[in-house]
Amino acid sequence: MSDVRPEVASKIWSDYINPKLFEMTQSPYASEKLGGLCAIDRILEVESDEVVESRAVKHFRLYQYVKNGLVTADWTLMARAAQTLGRIIEYGGHFGDGFMPAEVPRLLDNFTSGGELARYSSTLNLRVLAQYSTAQFSPYVIAVLDRIWIPLRDSKVSTREAAAELLARCLVIVGLRSVQAHSPIYDKIDSEILSGFKQTSVDYIHGSLLAYREMLLHAGMVKFSEVIESTLANRSSQHMADSFVSNAEIVLRFREHKDPIIKRTVVSLLPGLASYDSQVFGEQFLHKVMAYLLPLLKRPSERTISEPPYL
Repeated sequence: MSDVRPEVASKIWSDYINPKLFEMTQSPYASEKLGGLCAIDRILEVESDEVVESRAVKHFRLYQYVKNGLVTADWTLMARAAQTLGRIIEYGGHFGDGFMPAEVPRLLDNFTSGGELARYSSTLNLRVLAQYSTAQFSPYVIAVLDRIWIPLRDSKVSTREAAAELLARCLVIVGLRSVQAHSPIYDKIDSEILSGFKQTSVDYIHGSLLAYREMLLHAGMVKFSEVIESTLANRSSQHMADSFVSNAEIVLRFREHKDPIIKRTVVSLLPGLASYDSQVFGEQFLHKVMAYLLPLLKRPSERTISEPPYL
């Protein structure tokens, strides 16, 4: 609306665009919600500096629209809404000093007080905040990590996978801190992962495998069988090699699990394990892995299990 007089643009925005965006994002119909999300995406792309209301106010308003409409029975639509939420935060920047202190605890409370839909949407929302408002989110990482095991062990696969993405974002933030600061954090995650591996529940085992994958990608190797001293500034190469062997053995132990999601997740971890230390992997595990994968390729019903989704 750059070619329209400011007062006219303001009236168009307040009398038509704003109410319509609210109506669409809060609609009970998935098609209208999706239309509202697409409209917001487009507005963010073409907005000019001349405006109607301050950009920060407008973006916060859009954030509220999308956030409030994020909880829906359509899980795919919730994931799509999280993308728009991320774009709003990316374009909108900082929402003020009071935003994170109110928003993060509210979302964390949904892990226990909300239902499965609220738990999933809150996990998506926190991931977006961690990704696009990293500096403002950083003080709350420990609080998030303390409660992240709730969605990581949720009964819904989508929630567990979203929680793993949130964990990855938190680990990136933790990795920016000193080794002395992040070692105790890794130790606690290590303990929870091992605890999950000791359970018989698919939800717990899968959550631990997902958490291990993110630790492998974003925090280096952590040996499950021993506690790392928090004052240790550097890990020796021998310790890293020992940790690698210990971790790989634990992960491969689940390759014959009866649940397909566990098998698939183990397979998804193999490229990361192989690339981390190709020599040790080749010497100690390659024959076991090939003996496991080749028969899968010959069985149509299990062929997709041998095709890692995270390559």
